[in-house]
Amino acid sequence: MQRRQFHKRVQKRRLTKVFALAGPRYTPKLNVDVSIASVFDALGHTGAFYESLKKPGTELLKNLRSVKDEEVCKIAAADFETLRASCLKVATRVAKVPQSGVKPIDFDQLSTLGKRASEAASRCLHLLYEAEEAERKRKAKEVALAKPSDKKKPWSSHEEKFRNERYYLHQIISNLRSLVDLSESNIALAANNPKVLLNGIAGSGKTHFLCELAKHRIDRGLPTFIFLGEEIGTKNPWEAIKGFLGVDAADGAFLITLNRYAAARRTRALIIVDAVNESLARPHWARLNKIKRFKNLAVVLSVRTGFEQSDLPTSILDSYVRVEHPGFAEHEWEAVTKFFNEYKLPLRRDPQD
Repeated sequence: MQRRQFHKRVQKRRLTKVFALAGPRYTPKLNVDVSIASVFDALGHTGAFYESLKKPGTELLKNLRSVKDEEVCKIAAADFETLRASCLKVATRVAKVPQSGVKPIDFDQLSTLGKRASEAASRCLHLLYEAEEAERKRKAKEVALAKPSDKKKPWSSHEEKFRNERYYLHQIISNLRSLVDLSESNIALAANNPKVLLNGIAGSGKTHFLCELAKHRIDRGLPTFIFLGEEIGTKNPWEAIKGFLGVDAADGAFLITLNRYAAARRTRALIIVDAVNESLARPHWARLNKIKRFKNLAVVLSVRTGFEQSDLPTSILDSYVRVEHPGFAEHEWEAVTKFFNEYKLPLRRDPQD
């Protein structure tokens, strides 16, 4: 078997075939970005995924350096030392994550360190606020007891003195929250578990999303092979997939060669099967779990909500990262506008018109 059977032009031919079969379910002019895209960046270990992880770590160090140590240490020396040490551990761990490749990432440790640093930053902020309040009360008392002429003299509040430190401590907490949230999300799960199950109600846009995902990846040289459930007419889904790619080899040999093809590009190859509930052959989808032995391969299945239990085995339901397509949630107006413009329909901007 030759690696040219996985060439970009082969991937494009496959995508073109799926476009044709999908019909109106895929309309490129109606594309609307959805929030779940970042999960699939993580699944593929793309540059966008690594940037989303690296950026908060870089900003964390920048904000930490901007805090005037001597000012905070006057009020919260012990907590600031804990904060500094914890932030350096977080930033170091993030920095050690490679810019590419598919090595597992210890998100549990990153989350633990991030929470510890965030707690220390919050304690520092609390102590600074307490000091500011105490100073404000002291100044207010001095002014109340001062002579009328003295009351007119301007005085610098303690609050102004710590404004810089409070600002950067808030920024540090924001950076840490970004890292902790990422570490505890489906993004982290998909980065370390190359199996994703996408579900959503009929018409939510699953097919459109997966077609757009495949196009985006193929255009950027990221190996991606997409199929529709209705095309899978064999009990062993690998047989159908190999047939569409013109591969005459055993499943194991096929997966070994595809894994090497993806490894040479320091990424994961995605095998996508959309709408598994539409296959009439009732394939043994559990056989797709063979990819777990290959670190440079990932599989994405999509299923209509309500068909999970009847069409998929427990081994998939229990081991895949579960992602729900949100439809056009939070993007309703953008979607409506594109739809009306595409089909040249009049759009009323004001319901009262």
